[in-house]
Amino acid sequence: MKLAILTILPFLGAVAVPIGRHLRSVLFARTDIASPKGRLQKAVQTRVGFYGSRILRKRWLSWYCLPQYCKVLARQHVSMAIPGRSIDILVDKCFVPLDVMDGNTAKRVKVAEETGSILLLGDPGAGKSALVSRVIRSLCNSARQHAKSSKLPIYVELPVLQAKIDAGGAGTSPKEAFEFLQGWFHETSLEPLGLMDTEQMVSTFAQGEANGVVVFFDGLDEVDQEILSKMVAFIIATSSYLSQCAAENPVVICSRPQVLDDPALQKCGELHSMRHLELAPFSPAAVHSF
Repeated sequence: MKLAILTILPFLGAVAVPIGRHLRSVLFARTDIASPKGRLQKAVQTRVGFYGSRILRKRWLSWYCLPQYCKVLARQHVSMAIPGRSIDILVDKCFVPLDVMDGNTAKRVKVAEETGSILLLGDPGAGKSALVSRVIRSLCNSARQHAKSSKLPIYVELPVLQAKIDAGGAGTSPKEAFEFLQGWFHETSLEPLGLMDTEQMVSTFAQGEANGVVVFFDGLDEVDQEILSKMVAFIIATSSYLSQCAAENPVVICSRPQVLDDPALQKCGELHSMRHLELAPFSPAAVHSF
């Protein structure tokens, strides 16, 4: 039964979304708005058409597009390379639980369940990449099993965005930064999958109280120093927009600790005031487990 439903979902998406879009125009053509009764009917029809198309789109994005996208994203984070060795190891098999330093306290933290913006710091080899990949795969598995209430994971390699950020493509306001992220995500992650009507997918999940998004900005320390301040401004603006949305939308910025000492960021109070989580050194038990 489940296989049959998944098989017809692309067809349902292909016909349901256009039906929702044209519902209002069809109803308007049959409405006489000259009378008070006609104007009331028009107002009701407008609401019905709007919410009808909105519900159809949300179902399409949650039930079909999210699992399809997460299937691909999970494969991209299935393994990680060992620096200096031509060996890839499976994330699920090599990962060991890591402690993070929250202030002076070492504890376990579920990154995807945190709120607001988090600066995840760690020296080379501390386990940042393994932790992020593990969390992403966990989110993807959840999305494929419980799409109705799952978050949309978004992984961003910051060095890839350097040219566009340097050219001012992300704008300066929180809304412009978010729209830039949404457009980039659609162009690079959704369009190649041939998924229709996904231009507003990030916004839909960010505003859905039962869902939300989790954005991973990886490699802040790898950004060229000349545009580092612009990149941080983009990240902060995006985080600001997401914090005002209806859902909980955590933003995780991954970097080596040395980035905080960069002269270009000394005056960036927002970055320094973020919650800092630094990966603790491997314990003997963790080394043995690995």
